[in-house]
Amino acid sequence: MAGEDTGDPRNLLKLNRKLLIQDIRSIEPILDHLYQCGDITEEEAEEIRGKATPQEKARTLLDIVATKGKKTYYHFRESLKTLYPHLEEILHRCPLHNTRLKLYCEVCECLICMDCKCLHGTHAATSVVAVADEVRSSFVSFVRENRKKLTSKHGLEISPPERKHLTVWAEGRAAHLQAQVTRRIEQEKEWFIARLYQRPGSTVSSVAESFGDRDRSTSVEEPPNDKKEQCWVTAGQSRHALCQVVHSKLCINIPKIAKVIHENPWLPPDDQRLLHRVMTLVLEEPRQVVWYDAEITVQGVNISGLKFTAGDKTNRYFVHLISVPKPCDVCEEKNWRKTQYSDVLIWAEVTNQ
Repeated sequence: MAGEDTGDPRNLLKLNRKLLIQDIRSIEPILDHLYQCGDITEEEAEEIRGKATPQEKARTLLDIVATKGKKTYYHFRESLKTLYPHLEEILHRCPLHNTRLKLYCEVCECLICMDCKCLHGTHAATSVVAVADEVRSSFVSFVRENRKKLTSKHGLEISPPERKHLTVWAEGRAAHLQAQVTRRIEQEKEWFIARLYQRPGSTVSSVAESFGDRDRSTSVEEPPNDKKEQCWVTAGQSRHALCQVVHSKLCINIPKIAKVIHENPWLPPDDQRLLHRVMTLVLEEPRQVVWYDAEITVQGVNISGLKFTAGDKTNRYFVHLISVPKPCDVCEEKNWRKTQYSDVLIWAEVTNQ
């Protein structure tokens, strides 16, 4: 299904026409680039230059580019990179919804936005921004803690032992962040190289899953045989293949979680971040998660009614950031399963049939 139509990119000219006309003040560099690429004729360039105001020139330029092929559109977008980088970024959006391309559909092999996800049904999709957001969040936390520690010492004399302790702390945090970035880069490199050696017809997700196993401590329950919707085996890249059968049936109402976040601005920042992580988790790791009928309780503020359906069992789930103590209702007995994804812990109470 590679190559499925994701919309004509030239549609972004129409969706963002007002902003383009408003912000493009100098057209000469753009005209020179398009003329050198053979996208416009000398007569068309003179027609644009003959307009009285910058807005009229930009309007005529957009009209001409819109009548050309996609190649001209790409050259036009490239010409904006130096003088108008914000406009160039806009023209990299989803042509259907005019929103950022945040996901990669592994079935259609194309970038899609969050709104496009529903159009791709049950296709596996990988987040292209989750890693960057995770690293950015860790860095922001590092900066915040640095400032907090300095503020608490404002006007006070810092003893040599304490200064040494804080220096060691900062160096340790910095080393951890650097290792986090390096690890992510290495994973992407290994994923790419492994993909080169995959047999023809193998999917991107089959490689991504195998490397994902390294970063997660995941406990999954195999459903009854008569309840399996889809199952597959993933193999690790180490010498000893790591194989597991994963229940893949997953139905989650992402808009409902987004609505909870949007309609409850009073939520503590940690809980908002947690819900965002849950959405990212479902979109990024759909083949690694087993959800049965359940309600989620978010620590800090009790929010229920987020339904996850994938079978006929009824479980309780507690989801919280790893830095938050586990719920008092959770006992580390055999009927509770713990799954960790990055900075999120998921406790699942497994009920007997």
